[in-house]
Amino acid sequence: MTDLLEPVRLALTAQARAAARAEVADAESWARTALAEARRRATAAVAAARTEVAEAARLAARADADDADRRLTRARLTARAEAHRRLRERVRETLRLRCSDPAVRERMAATIRSVLGEPARTGDAPGGGMLGTAGGRRLDLSVTALTDRAMDLTRAMEDPWQA
Repeated sequence: MTDLLEPVRLALTAQARAAARAEVADAESWARTALAEARRRATAAVAAARTEVAEAARLAARADADDADRRLTRARLTARAEAHRRLRERVRETLRLRCSDPAVRERMAATIRSVLGEPARTGDAPGGGMLGTAGGRRLDLSVTALTDRAMDLTRAMEDPWQA
C-alpha cells in the first residue's frame, strides 16, 4: 500500500513545499516593504528631529542675543545715568563755588533786577545762588535751578531730536 500512496504523498509534499515557498516569499516581500517603510519613517523622524533641534537652537540663539542686547542696553543706560549723576554733581559744586564769589553774586542780583524790574527783592537760595521776587513774579537763580538748566542743555546737545 505504500506504493499506491506514494504519488499522493509526493503530490501533497510538492503542494506543501509550493505553499511554503509562497508563504516565505510573501513574508519576505512583507518584511522588505515593512523594513522600507520603517526606514522611510525613521529617515523622516530624523529629519524632523534635526529640523526641530535646528529651530530650537535658532530660537535659543535669538533669545540669547536678545538677552545680551537687553543687558547691553541696561549697562549703557546705567553708565549714562551714572555719567549724568557725576556731571550734575560737578556742575552743582562748580556753581556753588562760583555763586559764593561777590562779583558773581552782584551780577546775579543785577540780572534779577533787569528781568523782574528795579523794585525786585533778592535773597539767598537754599544750597547757593539767589532768588528774586517782584510783584508776584519770581526768578530762580539757585544752584539747583541753574544745574537743572545746564543738564537740560547737555541732554539737548546729546540728542537734539529729543529736546
